[in-house]
Amino acid sequence: MSQINGPPPPVPRSVLRRIALLTAIITLSNLAASIQKGSRVFLFQQTQCFNYYQIHDPSKIDWNEMIDEALCKGDGVQHPLSYTVGIDSLLSTLPAIIVMATYQKLLHVIGLRRLCVVKDGKFSGEDPGLLLASSDILDNGAEDSPEQPMLSSEAPKKDLSISRIILFSWSESFHALINIFRTPQPTLTVLSIFLFYGLAARAEVLLPQYTSLTLRWPLATVDLAIALKSLVSACILFVLPTFRKTYLEPRFTTARIDLLITQASLLASIAGMVGLALAPQGAVAFFILSLCVYTGGVGLPDSLTAYGTVTLPQGEKISEYYLRTNLIITIAGMTAAPLWSLMFGTVLSSEYLSLGAPLELCATVFGIALGCTTLLKRWSVGTTGEERF
Repeated sequence: MSQINGPPPPVPRSVLRRIALLTAIITLSNLAASIQKGSRVFLFQQTQCFNYYQIHDPSKIDWNEMIDEALCKGDGVQHPLSYTVGIDSLLSTLPAIIVMATYQKLLHVIGLRRLCVVKDGKFSGEDPGLLLASSDILDNGAEDSPEQPMLSSEAPKKDLSISRIILFSWSESFHALINIFRTPQPTLTVLSIFLFYGLAARAEVLLPQYTSLTLRWPLATVDLAIALKSLVSACILFVLPTFRKTYLEPRFTTARIDLLITQASLLASIAGMVGLALAPQGAVAFFILSLCVYTGGVGLPDSLTAYGTVTLPQGEKISEYYLRTNLIITIAGMTAAPLWSLMFGTVLSSEYLSLGAPLELCATVFGIALGCTTLLKRWSVGTTGEERF
């Protein structure tokens, strides 16, 4: 369905500046997370390796209690290492559950487009803040919503003590958790896709260890591959808004564009994950190509969130929808990380399962999420054959 006749309007420079700024922030944060992730796995591996050789062959331990990393790739080290990585991922996700509820409460207090300033034990919405980005989808989707003031740039100016905000936000978070799937269509299907996506995407916890074993690389070199993934992700996020504005918006409705990007992202995730799972040992070029293809799915969370916002049923609150999606992704990731690690440890100790079996299962879960998008497409068309949004 075409929305605009004629050439699309040029993208404003202010929008391009915000896109560039956000892309730089995301790139730096992802690079930092990648380096930190690889370093943690290396430290865990050295600890497991030291414990192993202290029992089986103390002569392998250097005077500084370090061990050559090439000696640490056996199942006796990698098997317990997979469990350690899974537990570490689980524990590192727990703070997100606590902070998320507070953010949801702050959304009501200071508004979406205000930068929160923490001062003297209070959250103040009176400070001008810094407007990093704007979203036309949020404004359009909330046009008739009672929460429109919350989404506008003129947010309510209130001061609440941090303890009161945390108390109220945790209560609302618990209420959202027990009612997380009590919502009409299409929001129910959107939340289901987020659930499968959160479960599958958390298989990335295996990537440092899996890459090191498949390519026979030290973890320091693996960091370079994961850093490349972060750079490719940043490039996609930088190009995607302009591509959407220039080529997609003149031809399709907003909801249709978000659904198309969601489906394309899932296809990229499936293809990339299958490639990683089937990559022969030492096939560096094929592995890196598959990793870049998998990274092509980076646009899914934002596009699916935007689709759910635009199609939010009458009477549903936008803030509750955001809280539900974040809760689902966080809880799914928190539970999936140790499960993927347990599965990888089982594969390492098995003589029959291939090393990429967990990644093959991950691609299957992505496939289930892709199947759910067909339900959204059917719902969007409806019984009349015309798009609802």
